Amino acid sequence: MKGASRVAGVVVLAVFAALLSWRAVWTARHLAVLAPMGGGDPAPAFRLPLLDGGDFTLEPGVVTVIDFWATWCAPCRVELPHVDAVARRYQGRVRFVAVDAEGPEVRPAVEELKRSLQLQLPIALAGDDVSGLYKVTNLPTLVMIAKDGTIAHVLLGVRDEDEISRVVERLLK
Repeated sequence: MKGASRVAGVVVLAVFAALLSWRAVWTARHLAVLAPMGGGDPAPAFRLPLLDGGDFTLEPGVVTVIDFWATWCAPCRVELPHVDAVARRYQGRVRFVAVDAEGPEVRPAVEELKRSLQLQLPIALAGDDVSGLYKVTNLPTLVMIAKDGTIAHVLLGVRDEDEISRVVERLLK
């Protein structure tokens, strides 16, 4: 009995080690796909409908700030007014868009959130696929795009107006 238990334990450990090794090899081979986007990566092009009508299309040649958020995300509700204030401050010099990282069915919740927070910045709807393009795994996520169309900075979590403005100022130089 004792010998059978020992053999079973060795077999379980060997299977676990083999699975762990396979996972490490798979991850190493797919690292480029799994790695989050960051400084220097080209910003994926996209077009999304805006809450107030029209479309938002990513265009190179202008500094752009994309705020990925969701209606259910409490930290996003804290950050959106900060992003909105910075967007008003840099209006005409920097493009801002708040991309709801959910499907089109949440439009009524987006409308209510815009009203309750008195947001003025453009809000793009149905950004679930676009958040996938940008490999967004945390909300809120701010993606700062340089004039040349590359991702200059990615800021995760709630950021205040001063921090957002400092990054925008560096991109405008």
